[in-house]
Amino acid sequence: MPKDLGIDWKLIEADYLRGTRPVDICALYNIKTSTLTAKIRRGGWSTKRYALRESLQARQTQNTMQTLTNKASGYLERVVKQVDRGLDVLEAQPPATTKEVDQHFEALGKIDRIARPALGLTDQGTGTKGSLINIAVLQQVVEPEVVKNCQDI
Repeated sequence: MPKDLGIDWKLIEADYLRGTRPVDICALYNIKTSTLTAKIRRGGWSTKRYALRESLQARQTQNTMQTLTNKASGYLERVVKQVDRGLDVLEAQPPATTKEVDQHFEALGKIDRIARPALGLTDQGTGTKGSLINIAVLQQVVEPEVVKNCQDI
């Protein structure tokens, strides 16, 4: 039977589980390192300490992931709003000339380059004029009068 040293082992265990180094505990409570090491081994304190550390890391990771998810969600919501606004403006003012069609596609390309990577639609984010062609837009294009006269000849 081990002799009673008059030491509050619950307090020492709490310090150990909080992460205090055994050397510091020995100095603080004036006990031998071998005595503390034996108590740690017999009481299974190392397993408890490891489990507490893992639990704390898991909670911190979860909190960090939640924060990042919230930020990403907010960013995506803003991107979607900007894309919707940009598309609404483009739809409200259909192009009438070839130059306006080019400007229209340039604006769509800018929206596309922002929206695709932000929304996870592609890893390249390089929309091309061909991938953005909207048949309804092309049907609304009015050719200049000079071109129509040339085709009639």
